Amino acid sequence: MADDRTDVPESPLRLTQNQEDAAAARTTPSQVSTMLVQGAMALPRPLCVKGDGARIWRTWRQMWDAYVTVSRMNEQPEDYQLATFIICLGEAGVEVYNALSFHNEEDKRKLTTVLSKLEQHFIGTLNITYE
Repeated sequence: MADDRTDVPESPLRLTQNQEDAAAARTTPSQVSTMLVQGAMALPRPLCVKGDGARIWRTWRQMWDAYVTVSRMNEQPEDYQLATFIICLGEAGVEVYNALSFHNEEDKRKLTTVLSKLEQHFIGTLNITYE
């Protein structure tokens, strides 16, 4: 006999419309990028730009690199990788990205260049003195 209740999902992985509506009502805009899913893998949380920038960047970058590995992101076209990266940055991270200086528009679309620029922004360049 079919279950007529609307609050019971059809399968454990599928939410009913009522459950989706309830979840959406509790969701803040800053949580949206965290909830986006690439395949079955949740995206990394948005980058926090307040506090110890070097520590925060290193931790966030480690999470990004792990995500790239498990999602096989490196098998995707570069524009797809960059778009996913920008979504993962979140609003505050995108503001930093938009403020970065690039030699040309092409560099702004290369993930490796963007990662390098963000690394310089948050960590800076190391000046090692040899004696």
